[in-house]
Amino acid sequence: MGGSDGVGRGDDGQPGEEQRKPSRADSLRLTRMPQIPHQQRITRTGAFPAITPPAAEPPAADSPAPEVRRSGRRRWGLLAAGGAVLVAIPAGLIAADPLFRPGQAVGATASAGATASGPVTGSIGQSWSPSVSASGPAPSVISAPSPGPSASASPAGTASPTAVRTTIAPPPAGKANPSGANLALAAVATASDFEDERWAPRNAVDGDADSRWSSGFTDRQWLKLDLRESWRLSEIVLRWERAHAVAYRVETSVDGEDWKRVYSTRTGTGGTVRIGLSGDAARYVRMTGIKRSNIYGYSLYEVEVR
Repeated sequence: MGGSDGVGRGDDGQPGEEQRKPSRADSLRLTRMPQIPHQQRITRTGAFPAITPPAAEPPAADSPAPEVRRSGRRRWGLLAAGGAVLVAIPAGLIAADPLFRPGQAVGATASAGATASGPVTGSIGQSWSPSVSASGPAPSVISAPSPGPSASASPAGTASPTAVRTTIAPPPAGKANPSGANLALAAVATASDFEDERWAPRNAVDGDADSRWSSGFTDRQWLKLDLRESWRLSEIVLRWERAHAVAYRVETSVDGEDWKRVYSTRTGTGGTVRIGLSGDAARYVRMTGIKRSNIYGYSLYEVEVR
């Protein structure tokens, strides 16, 4: 057995050759090799104990193979393309919508990070263009066609007050006749025809109960009164002589062109005929004979207008 002095001895107990010191190559080799545990000792022959290299770790089960990584990239590319299509379709529908009107909110996303500044509101005939900040291209601006005159915009949620027109009826045309005076006394009388000067049209408005107007001897005859100005009439009175009309009509007019029928009959019997009115404005009064009661003409003692 070796002594404690560290000198190698032979089998006969004699001291042997001094142990060989490691060379420089051995030192370099030792530095590259893993360290030997403290309890392991160098044998007498100077050989190092066998060192078992650590077992190689098996590849991780979840490490994706190159094919798996390529399929993952392809999947993400398809998802990105589908998202772009989903964003582009609503924007295109909004731009092509013919029923779009100003005041509707537009929800088209231009690109990632795009934001619209402020609500989009408008009034008839006004165009709008919301400002958009985005890294991508800005959305197109939509302008609403103007259907007519522009109207002022009202705040959101507030109904525009409806304009109320107050129509003031104009005062009734024509002068009033509160005393009920006979306006025919100052009228100008004309006729389609008369028998002779003794029975001229003026005799029907002279206030004389014995004088009279006598027409020509035909059915179609008329007598017209011009009151000189428009009055609000309440009554017309006809005082017939025995040669009266069986069928006739009475009309009034403001201008002498457009006539309004206020009375007509086909069974006239002569005498005094009173025709009530309701304040109709008129300047002209006309009696038109349609059928006579005898072979003579129409004959009126007096025509009164109030």
